[in-house]
Amino acid sequence: MDKVDHLQTTIRVVLEEIKQRRIILPSIQRKFVWDQKKIVKLFDSLMLNYPIGTFLLWEIDRNDMDDYVFYEFIKDVKKNFNWNHIIVKAQQENLKFSALLDGQQRMTALYSGLHGTYQYLPWKKWSKNPDNYIEKILHLNILYDKDNQSNKVNNLEYGFEFITDKDAKKIDSNNLWFRIGDHNRLLQCKDHEQINTFINQYFAELVDEHNDGQVKNIIKNSQDKINDQIRLLYDKVLEAEITTTTVVTPSIDKVLEIFIRVNSGGIKLSKGDLLFSTITAKWIGARDEIEDLIKKCKGLGYIFDTDLIMRTCLVLTDLEVLFNVEQGFTKNNVEKIKNNWTKIKSAIETTTEFLQTYSFTDNYLKSKNSIIPIAYFISKKRGKPTDNDKKEFFKYLVRVHLKNTYGSHGDTVLGNIRKILKNENKDTLKKNNFTLKQLIDDPYFNKGEKSLTLTEDDLDDWFKTRKSANTFFVLSLLYPPDTGSHVIEQDHIHPATGFHKNKLKRLGFPKEEIDVLMIKKDFLPNLELMDFHQNAIKQNKPFGVWINEKYPSSKKQRDFKEKNYIPKNSSLDFNYKDFLQFFEAREKLLRTAFKEKYNFKKISEN
Repeated sequence: MDKVDHLQTTIRVVLEEIKQRRIILPSIQRKFVWDQKKIVKLFDSLMLNYPIGTFLLWEIDRNDMDDYVFYEFIKDVKKNFNWNHIIVKAQQENLKFSALLDGQQRMTALYSGLHGTYQYLPWKKWSKNPDNYIEKILHLNILYDKDNQSNKVNNLEYGFEFITDKDAKKIDSNNLWFRIGDHNRLLQCKDHEQINTFINQYFAELVDEHNDGQVKNIIKNSQDKINDQIRLLYDKVLEAEITTTTVVTPSIDKVLEIFIRVNSGGIKLSKGDLLFSTITAKWIGARDEIEDLIKKCKGLGYIFDTDLIMRTCLVLTDLEVLFNVEQGFTKNNVEKIKNNWTKIKSAIETTTEFLQTYSFTDNYLKSKNSIIPIAYFISKKRGKPTDNDKKEFFKYLVRVHLKNTYGSHGDTVLGNIRKILKNENKDTLKKNNFTLKQLIDDPYFNKGEKSLTLTEDDLDDWFKTRKSANTFFVLSLLYPPDTGSHVIEQDHIHPATGFHKNKLKRLGFPKEEIDVLMIKKDFLPNLELMDFHQNAIKQNKPFGVWINEKYPSSKKQRDFKEKNYIPKNSSLDFNYKDFLQFFEAREKLLRTAFKEKYNFKKISEN
């Protein structure tokens, strides 16, 4: 490292540097994740004169600009949609640039609050249409009273809030809004004389702007508060002193080392985030490739983060899963991931398609890490996965979720599964077909806390579990894997809408039993798996009515009952006596079915 410079400056000056693209973001930085509450809290802290930390910069010579990838700061923040930074092209007239290594979330929050907007997408609006976003701008409520009961929930000393310009025009005894965001005249003030002139002009314009006599009086009576609040805003925010530390070095590896050390001490970034940062610094185009994959999976209904993608990269390239933050991100490792990216991407996409086909929705995947072995097998297999492979994938996912295999030491589990599947010291599989038995029989999963063997305790626990991802997996043990294109859902046999207190009282259910029955509706004996379209037709019809309408033929009705483990001789009417009898009879039927299909070990056998 050539040198380190420490500089005391102001927020206004730094933000102007950002606006002029003299301070930019290196590709190693993650996307902006703060919401408007966190942004507002930062401004409140500044007004209270609280320290907001230092900012770490990396000074880059103009001649080195084209060797790395950089991005602009986000000015207009879009909720949940902040990865589309514009790549900064080197500007001939600027000899030096600085890239922010630490403090991106804070600096972007300041930049969006003072120079930009916060935008959100209304319900059921298409995110790709920029006109659908509602634009909010940071305002300060001059008449904000922190002791007002309605304001206490905000836990703010000052009335900062992102609101629309339309809402800001509403003035009353509790609300008088001063627009902070992108207020050019305010941001151009360089000293107290200029801020005094601005405040006087602003007050006169505000009075002239409103014709309503009551509003005029509110404004006139608030002159002192307007003066005090804007002056405080200028002194404590715009002119707030901050410290920047600038490192000067031509070495990207040195910069990465600094970045990793700075960000690995707390919880700011995961190891996956740090690996992502390293890859994007050493592989031009990596950010777009990875984020495009994440967006594609999201379009299919699966929320995959960079941590999952990075961990998948490590597993599929046979790198150490338990990677060391400072030593594991070597140039060779990055190069290996880059060279195998096409295969990695294809394996993840194929895995996602499998999940969709077999109705493993995103909310059912309690551990996303569980899909990585499937992607690994797909990436190594000679040819595409067969239908039998997919059925075994199905069985594997059901089993590891029921046994909570990835509940702890997930990296260790991944490493051991890879060892089981992989032909030792070779980039191939032991077997060209995937089987759950292969895992169950391995010593790692054969006994102990990671055992994949079902026990009688498991069986008992299932009947104490309310409707959830877990009950979906339990029922999946009895239902054959569905390779159709329809989504399979969990259905209440006796509709959940029937279990309202007033309805139950009218039907003669004992008052002292109603609370218990309202819980019982969500237990296994009242749940089945059903095709999405069929479930949509069934809706809230009483079960006895629906089944007679759907299956008037006695044979078809018997087939349905057999497939869904419905007791043959139980009444399907919905009343207290019949429901309890149905519930008990179906529990016995399910228990018998589980024991017939699976060898449940007694705990003493383990």
